[in-house]
Amino acid sequence: MSKNLYVKSYRKLIDVEFELSPKINIISGTNGTCKSSILYLLSNSYQELKGSHNLKDCIDVINKINNKMNPKIESLSRGDKEYNDPTNNTKGAILEVEYFNGSKLEFRKHNSSINSRYAIKPPYGKNKKESLPVLPVIYLGLSRLISYGEYHELNLDSIIEKLSKKLDEASLKSVKSILRRELKNNYISEINKRLPDKYIQTINDLYEDFTSVKVSHQSYNNIGDLKKRAEFSTSITGIDSNTISAGEDNLYIIITALVSLQYYYDELHKHSIYESSEIQSLLLIDELDATLHPSYQIKLFKILEKYSSDYGIQIVFTTHSLTLIDYGIKQKAKVIYLLNEQNKVSVVNDIDMFSINMYLRQITKGQMDNNKIPIFTEDKEARDLLEILFMCYSDLDREFTKIRDYFHLIEGNMGCDNLKSIFNDSLLTDNVLKAICILDGDSQNDLSKNIVILPGGKNPEELIFSYLCKLINDPKHEKFWSVERAHVKDDGFTIDVAKEIYNEIDTMLETISSKEERGDSVKGMRRQENKKLYRRHKNIFEKIFLEWVQDEDNRNELQGFYNNLHAVFRKTYVAYNIPSSAWKNKKSLFISEQYAGN
Repeated sequence: MSKNLYVKSYRKLIDVEFELSPKINIISGTNGTCKSSILYLLSNSYQELKGSHNLKDCIDVINKINNKMNPKIESLSRGDKEYNDPTNNTKGAILEVEYFNGSKLEFRKHNSSINSRYAIKPPYGKNKKESLPVLPVIYLGLSRLISYGEYHELNLDSIIEKLSKKLDEASLKSVKSILRRELKNNYISEINKRLPDKYIQTINDLYEDFTSVKVSHQSYNNIGDLKKRAEFSTSITGIDSNTISAGEDNLYIIITALVSLQYYYDELHKHSIYESSEIQSLLLIDELDATLHPSYQIKLFKILEKYSSDYGIQIVFTTHSLTLIDYGIKQKAKVIYLLNEQNKVSVVNDIDMFSINMYLRQITKGQMDNNKIPIFTEDKEARDLLEILFMCYSDLDREFTKIRDYFHLIEGNMGCDNLKSIFNDSLLTDNVLKAICILDGDSQNDLSKNIVILPGGKNPEELIFSYLCKLINDPKHEKFWSVERAHVKDDGFTIDVAKEIYNEIDTMLETISSKEERGDSVKGMRRQENKKLYRRHKNIFEKIFLEWVQDEDNRNELQGFYNNLHAVFRKTYVAYNIPSSAWKNKKSLFISEQYAGN
């Protein structure tokens, strides 16, 4: 049900936004990037079903067999021993949640009367009729890592017996009361509530499909406040819930949570009280891959996909597994990758495995010098035009001055078709090459492949030649030939010189046309002759292109190329360990003072 989270300030999440899918969401990143905190904030965005209703027994069963149901921030994140404000002393709203039904709620921090604790709640303004949406939320946290077979129950009676030898009766009574209150969940107690038999059978069938171990379910047990899990025997001598691995233990718990939410979905539809929203419940899993073999991770992901789709479960999990991330990207799951940048976290929504691997390799080795993004172009003429465009963008967007240093123009000439073949080869671009391709304007953009076309709709020479014609013949451009202009006054580039150059162009075109009429091959000849002519008058043609860039008729094309370049930069920067703050926001270029009133 959560569509968007905007975090103004919570721990290292400062001014960041998370857009979520109604299906599967994967959150990854290096240590210290507040992955668990995002799950906390999500779990905090709903209230549980309470009171008398048709689903009360169903919810009670689910609650008793799963780790945590609808937990709040204060029960998941207890803060430091000494109080440390998780909101960085931010006043007012620290979080805004947008739900899939279009509603939004703001949340603020409320200090608890208990030391080092706090709650995050909506302010609930007067006469606003606001309330948290009702949704079953199951949270499976890092406590799952402790295997049932390795847990040792506290013997409360033995502790009291030892204390009785050292304390008087009144003191012993007081200590006994405190111990029973504080440690009431730190020993194994059987949970009486259980799923209906058909759902237990579904859990056992799924588990057997994974492990080839046939399970005979007996009961659910509470392992202190660590986790809730099933106690069972199997068809194999020596293997039961006490002896299975931590990974197999966690697997059973995750499957149990999924099937529990299937049970809720079925009951919801049975009583015909469900809303039209496709999301009926939320499953949050911290460290999904913990202790699971990669083959289990992929099989589990496939089950998550099915249950999410069939039973309206929005699933959000954190992971460090590159296997899971890679598979999730291929399955079009929502993948959110977090970068740890000093005292704050940045978010990368459009990520790929090659970028992740390059980034991890660089931060592991401490490399900071390989932070230039390769740009491939068709020829030298295209690179000349790019340099002029970069210069103009730097005038219009001060941040771009620094961004220019992150680009490395490859000094090599490749045809359009060859470059397209390279950037359309997924094996190459996913595993070897992370770069930007800039083709001439007579091609087409394909931002999904990092392919951007130059503005103008033509190759560089044709664009300049056609604009030269316009400068000569269109009265609108007569000021270009004013004697005060530097190219006329200092360089002698008058309109007469321009006409002579244009006559060269005409002569070249006539020569090609004559050859064609005689039946001679002229394939590639025009482009070749254009390049020769361009190189002969390069300095003049660069001035012509600069004028084209400054022509207000071309602003839309210039803004479009700038926007597209920004898009592919933001897809690529992670691979080269470029700070996420670099060129974070694109700009409306022509609202600057330089162009005001033009």
